[in-house]
Amino acid sequence: MVPSVRRAEIRVHRQVTAAIAVGTAVETLLRLIAGAAARLCASDFAAITLLTGDGDSLELAGVFGTRAVEPGLRVPVSGSLNGLVIKSGRSVRSSDALRDPRPVVREIPRRSGARGILMVPLRNPHGPFGTLAVAKRVPWRFTDRDAALLTQLADSASIAIQNAQLRARIRGDRRKRGARAAVTDGPPTHAEGRAPGRALDHLPPREREILDLLVAGGTLKQIAASLGLSPRTVEHNVERLKLRLHQPTLHALVGYELKRGQ
Repeated sequence: MVPSVRRAEIRVHRQVTAAIAVGTAVETLLRLIAGAAARLCASDFAAITLLTGDGDSLELAGVFGTRAVEPGLRVPVSGSLNGLVIKSGRSVRSSDALRDPRPVVREIPRRSGARGILMVPLRNPHGPFGTLAVAKRVPWRFTDRDAALLTQLADSASIAIQNAQLRARIRGDRRKRGARAAVTDGPPTHAEGRAPGRALDHLPPREREILDLLVAGGTLKQIAASLGLSPRTVEHNVERLKLRLHQPTLHALVGYELKRGQ
């Protein structure tokens, strides 16, 4: 039994990684991850929630295994089990919510029928911004393996969301640069008075994409995951960019492109 479970884990993680690499829509990807979490933990249902802009609630973005809850539903942060995860930054688990000493946990069976609950945070560099939860309708004796599986999938969801945010920022930056170029009387010049050179106009598409992601604030690891490349390949492209544009450091490279777009 154990080898087949391990093969299933490998297959699921490859599927999720491939979906992230090809830029699958976030909504579809989060449903895929929630379904994978439920299957790998042999649970009845799973859900992903994301912190809203006001920080007062979490919105259901991925739901698997239940028709009682629809994506888009909002859950208050204060006084909720999700809120405990967001505020503490740690996972929350209850093998039997009906017998749990915490009042906020005992409310779960009444609302959703869940008994065993395992919930982990989604994180970005600024801290937890959402949760991934799986639940069973019967008491559940958790294992470290269950928690590790869920944490890995939560990390995948976090990467996917951050990649989508980077792409959105890039599209916004490109629109702004296009609008500025349309109203500029003369050709753009470098901040030091030199023309930016023809190199930027003839960058290979891959290097142009990596430069845009760097300017949008992406790390080399995030860019590699977003484009389906290895970190070493991204590093090689960055080195070529530095040589083409005569910039000694990564910081100088990003600063040069930011000044050029102003």
